[in-house]
Amino acid sequence: MTGRSKLRVKKKRKNQKVFVLFAVLCVLLYQCEQHYNITTQFRSMLSQAKKKFAENVLDRGTLYDRNLKQLAVTMERVSVFVRTREIESIADTSASLASILSIDRDKLKGQLEESVVLRLWIGEDISLEQELAIKNNDLPGIHLQKEEKRYYPYGSQAAHLIGYVEDGIGLSGVEFYYDRLLATRKIRQQEEQKPLTNTQDLVLTIDLKIQKILEDLVAVISKNEGARKVAAYVVESGTGELIAGAQYPGFDPNSFTKYTQRAIENIFFTPIFLPDAFRIFLRDSANIYEQAGSDEADLPWSVLPAGGSLGKQLQLWEWLKLGENSTTDFFATKTSTGKTMKEMSRVGGSDISFGLIPEISTPIALLAAYSVLLDGVSERFPFVVKKILDIETRQEVLLKEVVSETAFVHTFPYEPLPEVRALYQSMAVREKSSSFFLRDDVLLVTDTPVGNHQFSVNDLTFVTIPADKHELIMLVVVQRDAETVEKRKKNGRRLEQIIDAKVDRISVLQQISATIADVVEPECIKAGNFQGKNVEKLFTVRAKEVKSSNSIPRTMPDLVGCSLRKGLRLLEGSPVFIDIEGTGQIIRQVPSPGTLLEKDIECRLILKRQEEVSLEKLAGRGCGTTSC
Repeated sequence: MTGRSKLRVKKKRKNQKVFVLFAVLCVLLYQCEQHYNITTQFRSMLSQAKKKFAENVLDRGTLYDRNLKQLAVTMERVSVFVRTREIESIADTSASLASILSIDRDKLKGQLEESVVLRLWIGEDISLEQELAIKNNDLPGIHLQKEEKRYYPYGSQAAHLIGYVEDGIGLSGVEFYYDRLLATRKIRQQEEQKPLTNTQDLVLTIDLKIQKILEDLVAVISKNEGARKVAAYVVESGTGELIAGAQYPGFDPNSFTKYTQRAIENIFFTPIFLPDAFRIFLRDSANIYEQAGSDEADLPWSVLPAGGSLGKQLQLWEWLKLGENSTTDFFATKTSTGKTMKEMSRVGGSDISFGLIPEISTPIALLAAYSVLLDGVSERFPFVVKKILDIETRQEVLLKEVVSETAFVHTFPYEPLPEVRALYQSMAVREKSSSFFLRDDVLLVTDTPVGNHQFSVNDLTFVTIPADKHELIMLVVVQRDAETVEKRKKNGRRLEQIIDAKVDRISVLQQISATIADVVEPECIKAGNFQGKNVEKLFTVRAKEVKSSNSIPRTMPDLVGCSLRKGLRLLEGSPVFIDIEGTGQIIRQVPSPGTLLEKDIECRLILKRQEEVSLEKLAGRGCGTTSC
């Protein structure tokens, strides 16, 4: 008994020692954090590591739609911090900063007097005017921290195509493809075979006006059909250019962390069960192509024997790559539907023989396959990145040589057959417009974890839209609960009618865009820093207003310390020739700030990477005018 008591006492003392050591360690960590700001230093080290990684890739430029409207831009996010030990006069410093940042002077003074940390953050997302005022005052102990922030002026529009960026890394959509494009450094100018410089913009095939129509369309369809998800894509058949793509509900890439992964998923890359009508068209198309490749006399498609060769069906499926994972330049996010597909099954059987035509594919692959069958092969799989704009050399590089691994030009051996077109039109219906609609749905059941059955419907509508040289094709995918069928009938408007009301407008905009493609100019915005919600004000300025203000000769701004993009934006419209040397930040300029910018004067900008430039060389310099 005594032995057990001694063991308990020893164990208790041991626990007390551990507790005391833990408490001392916590106190030491707290003191270190207060005096040495370990957390901030760790974040700084992490930021430096990320920056070092970023040295090996090119700069992320602006994304434009095909009419050169800005879809994604990189802006400077500027914050202010104070090193209290470097301050000469707390009273003067607090008075000056309070006036610039519009904060309470007494409160700021108290914070500076009581602060024991190495860095005291006093402002974030400050404006360009505030940044310049702080630089001009040149107060000891006041420092600015700059970081790049990706901003999407049109919010959720085309978000599933454009994607989003986190910590300078593209995680989805075109932004993900952009990283691959920049990292490889394999793009060459077509004529001179020289590598591009470090600042590149991308021009996409997206048309914002048609995109807006599609965004409104999927929202109306969702309300009318009582749908959980709706998506619609429009592709120029024959070229593979994706003109617009919308999904409802969508997400805002400016605040993507607020959304679940399922909300960000692109349902056009999610495998789905194909309705019977879509499989019948594939089966009968294979039958038509089988006859076209034989020595027998041609028969009209309507009297061809049913069934056909199973081998030809399988071959057609492989040619069209309907059973493979789709590789595009606007998709990267992994879907989480593999498990869902295993738990889902089609309700009821069918008396129709589909042969070897599989019942599952992705909407994007189905859209591309129908495009090939009706209009022939395209140079690339549906794509959105059309060309590169090199901002330093002002050269354009078309991405004709960047052919997708899934391009049909290498696999599909036939020209389009009129019999296949006739087959499609016989299965489709026409509304008031001249477009043809092929629509069908499939009822599905999913086994839930608790053993219940959940019924849903996949509703697909394929549309051919007459346009100029190449017709447009559209695929609309509607996912809804089975219980909404009765509600849909009561609404009175058929899905075809809703879509038909939009197709003429889409066709007109497509033809107009083709006529003005060679005369459009890049959209201009005011120079400024990222300021959260206030950044929207920068994008409300009309291009005419910007050009008008820039067309008048003015004095040379102080560009030292600015990025090349900001410097060129400030010189936009000035009657000067710009000569650029190096990459990174502007460290020297000719002529000097304040020089009158006369016509045909040469402006020379010398750049270096930020990590190559010491803080001492830039102290008290850079962006010295309010126009920077």
